[in-house]
Amino acid sequence: MSNKYKSENDNSSKSDYKEKNIHPNYMDWNNMIQRTITRSVNTLQKTVSSVLTRRPPEKLPLNKDPKICVQGPKNQLFYILQQSVGIVAIFLGILFLLNFFILNNPAFLLLLGLASSGFGVVSFMKGRHGMVLNSRYMKYLREIQDNPVVMIEDLALFAQLPVSRTVKDIQELIAKDYFLEARYIEKDQILILDRDTYKLYKENRERKLAEDRSFRVNNIKLTDPKQSGEYERILASGRSSLETIGFLEGKIENKELLEKVQETKTLTAGILKRISEKPALLSVSKKFVDYYLPTTVKLLESYIELQNNSHISSELEDAKREINLSFNSINTAYTQILTKLFEDKRLDIMTETSVLDSVLKMDGLSEEQP
Repeated sequence: MSNKYKSENDNSSKSDYKEKNIHPNYMDWNNMIQRTITRSVNTLQKTVSSVLTRRPPEKLPLNKDPKICVQGPKNQLFYILQQSVGIVAIFLGILFLLNFFILNNPAFLLLLGLASSGFGVVSFMKGRHGMVLNSRYMKYLREIQDNPVVMIEDLALFAQLPVSRTVKDIQELIAKDYFLEARYIEKDQILILDRDTYKLYKENRERKLAEDRSFRVNNIKLTDPKQSGEYERILASGRSSLETIGFLEGKIENKELLEKVQETKTLTAGILKRISEKPALLSVSKKFVDYYLPTTVKLLESYIELQNNSHISSELEDAKREINLSFNSINTAYTQILTKLFEDKRLDIMTETSVLDSVLKMDGLSEEQP
């Protein structure tokens, strides 16, 4: 019995020893792998989080953007050296001239003195001009701030200079690459600082030119006697119908219908005014003048005739109500016609507004910053 128990204990000890010695590093390796995986996952999470939360770089103001304007004075040391060389040359020239006049030295000293003095004056003035130009440039930058479009007159006022002098300064600064993308427009009255704004200006200007060409073509077409006569006929007919509507308006007793007819009259006046302003709309205005307006006049005349009849049947009362209701449809149709006639104007306004919004955003004057 004891031998059996001893044998079992020996077997158990051997099994434990075997388990410990067969896999002595298993738990260590497992822990190390888990730690490595955990570190990798944490690192990946931090990397992804930093990428997702990374803020886009803030847009620099135009006068602080080195791609648009040179930051700080340019060639300042060179201009100081140029002035210094000029002063030295002038001093040497004076010495040479004094030697010639006072000590009666050879004539070449006269030539040398004049040449040295002349070179010194030119060198000093060029250096001085460069220093002054740099100083004005820094003033112009302070006035420009973040505005992509600047009036030359505003720059001149800020720098306390004549406009003509400011124009020359800006031309020289552009030529010397102080302003890297700047352009003059509107006969040197406006300075555009960057390419994006200039592109918007060009697109808008080209569209305007295309409209002017189209307008001239339309006017040329109207010089044809037939078409010109048709145009005048349509306007005269429309105005005549408008006068008739105004005359009949004064005879309407029903307040509800009176308000509708007043609206009809206002819409008609707007349509005729638009046709007179835009002769190219002649083709789309014929049906309005030749059909819609005469029909409207006839309905009003019929209503007034029924209104003035003291002995009216229920059927005729129904006819009056139908005429009253029909003016709802008439005013809706006239509103749509007027809207269509102003479609080109609406597109112009949308384009102008879009350009203005873009410029305001670039100037930092919009509620929504770019």
